[in-house]
Amino acid sequence: MKEPAELPPKGSISFGGWLAPAHQRVIGALCLLAANALAIGAGWLRWQERLVDIDHAGPRRAEFRIDVNEAVESEMMAIPTVGPKLAEAMVDHRRQAGRFESHESLLEVHGLGPKKLAKIQKYLLPID
Repeated sequence: MKEPAELPPKGSISFGGWLAPAHQRVIGALCLLAANALAIGAGWLRWQERLVDIDHAGPRRAEFRIDVNEAVESEMMAIPTVGPKLAEAMVDHRRQAGRFESHESLLEVHGLGPKKLAKIQKYLLPID
């Protein structure tokens, strides 16, 4: 007569004798690691979709307009082609001669000619 099979210890799960409890724990730990790796990988892929490749990004231009009768030198220098000397000359001219009456009156500023005025005019607010 055959002796009955030995019962597994209380609290352990048995797969019909296929795997010892120690092996079951190892496989369980590996399954948890695999599930975590998949979750992290899925999150990484979603995060990467939001990134922009700098080398392939199109040029972006800031759109702004400046009130030449209120702007300080640092604001004037935000206009392309206006450096510190021209910005200082524009502010000094405004202090001495008063408000600019039109964009064309900017031509009175030393260092600002018709070509430069044409380039910067799109960055200037209309003068009331």
